[in-house]
Amino acid sequence: DEFAKTTDAAHKEQTVQLIKQLIDSGAAEQIFMISHDYAQYSASLSSAEVLVLCPDNIVVPEVNNQHVIMS
Repeated sequence: DEFAKTTDAAHKEQTVQLIKQLIDSGAAEQIFMISHDYAQYSASLSSAEVLVLCPDNIVVPEVNNQHVIMS
């Protein structure tokens, strides 16, 4: 859970760049990331799909859970 919880902004940006490189190079077709920092990662990873299990105490994007069915 939240590998970058205590990471500063510079390291978070480096993480975003690494994820983009993995996707762009074809090294990974999908990457699953758990984060409570929606603002940081949503701005940088535009192709991300957001799954919200519990909206309590977090900023929830307007568009979420479009790719899942929860029952």
